[in-house]
Amino acid sequence: MVTSSQISRSQIFVEVDGGVGALGLGATTYVYNPLCDWSNTQRNQYIFRASELSSRGMTPGQIASIAINIRNATPWPVNRSVTIRMASTAANALTGSWNMAGFTTVFTNPAFNIPVVPLATPQWLTFNFQTPFMWDGVSNLIIDFCTYRNGNTFLFPDWESTTVGAPNTNVWGAQNYYDHGGADNCANTPGFASIYRPSRRPVLLFGVLSGIESSFPDDVDPRRILLQGQIYNGVDPRFPKPSLSFRQTAGQSINLTYRIVGPLPATNVIYEGRKSGNPTINHVAATTALFTYEMTEATGPAAGVNGTLDLRFTAGGSYRLEASYQIPGYTQQWSKEFSIAFPNDLMVRQIRSPLSIPRKYPRGVEMPVSAQIQNVGLNNVTDALVIASIRHLATNSEVYRDTVVWSGNLATGEIATVDFANYSTLNVATYAITVCTELLSAVDQQTANDCQPTSGNYIFETKYNEEVGAQAIDVPGTSARITHVARSLLAAASSTAVFRICRTSLFAFRSSRIRDASLFTIRL
Repeated sequence: MVTSSQISRSQIFVEVDGGVGALGLGATTYVYNPLCDWSNTQRNQYIFRASELSSRGMTPGQIASIAINIRNATPWPVNRSVTIRMASTAANALTGSWNMAGFTTVFTNPAFNIPVVPLATPQWLTFNFQTPFMWDGVSNLIIDFCTYRNGNTFLFPDWESTTVGAPNTNVWGAQNYYDHGGADNCANTPGFASIYRPSRRPVLLFGVLSGIESSFPDDVDPRRILLQGQIYNGVDPRFPKPSLSFRQTAGQSINLTYRIVGPLPATNVIYEGRKSGNPTINHVAATTALFTYEMTEATGPAAGVNGTLDLRFTAGGSYRLEASYQIPGYTQQWSKEFSIAFPNDLMVRQIRSPLSIPRKYPRGVEMPVSAQIQNVGLNNVTDALVIASIRHLATNSEVYRDTVVWSGNLATGEIATVDFANYSTLNVATYAITVCTELLSAVDQQTANDCQPTSGNYIFETKYNEEVGAQAIDVPGTSARITHVARSLLAAASSTAVFRICRTSLFAFRSSRIRDASLFTIRL
């Protein structure tokens, strides 16, 4: 089983099993189980080869967490201390001795316990490291997982594990274990180790920080709004140079691309970072860290000397940074929209309410209507009209309009929330909402960002609180000729047709989640 995904901070989650060998989710032998409460000290070491990690899509970077998949879990009667250590190694297998040289303590919790997890719904138990561990992409990893309390019970959860087999690791030496009823041997090196054969190892979900984490420009304040007419050369901290910040490992070769296009919706390239005339920027890491690469060379109408961003002759508007980060086996795309500020520019940042589908609202109940506006111009905004319009999607007819005269003092980058009159309807339908803004004391010099959504529809739905639907016809049966029986039923007042009908809540799926179901007799 292999899964990977990516979220904010460029954290990639990679599930690593054992390759060749049996995979299962169950109790197995308790001494294998890192979460077993059977002994005072429960200590296990596992080795993961670089070839295993790479084949599952794991990239070099800082390991920020690991997770174990468990089920059928009951909390231990008393909390246990948990200590996790990691080390890089050239060894392909463990030897049965506790060699702790070169280990880094990545996680400690003196009072940890496992949650209740039902048998039918396994879940990942995650350990977020206090000290991330840098993996270079070529070394094998040893994970030392230890728990301790002064006491024990024969209690442990089911855990997903794999019988590790060649060629990924030696069957004889993929796990050291130590369990003992005495002193705390998480704090001390145990006097002996045992190796199980065939070795059973947990399936782990690694969380790895790798790739671009931030940039300039960006889509977050204060890197979201640039000032038209300025030169961004890095001399003044308020005007940094174009850059990418990413995770790197010493000696690692990284290929980067960097360009700015706009004003949107046009995609003209106004700035492209280069190195020795090449748009692919090769960077060899000198350190292991979060590193910021500043452009030193660029082309395009907004490119200045030594990679500076020169906006003296660039029109205001919305622009997009398009960048990429590439290492062997992994490519990250980075896209961020930002504004080059006009003197006067007010935008609708987002619609706060109603929420778009799949959220549904009960008919006849008032729903809030709210949005946020942001000053993305150079001059302060003191007053504006903000208009909310709701249309019936099927007919495109307007069913609601409210205008708010907003007043205040928004400086560049500041955001204000605008609340409109609530909206309610007895109809069950799909609607589209649009929110627009208009400056009162100045002329807005960019209209492309005056409304949300900028394209397409922002859709929400109203539904019945309770809804009745026919589930089945019991009488007449399926073998009857329905047209003949129906006429007979209509002709005879005493005739009866029996239906199963069900009542469903607004938030239930009729096909699978029935709140109340009964048999009703309906006379025709």
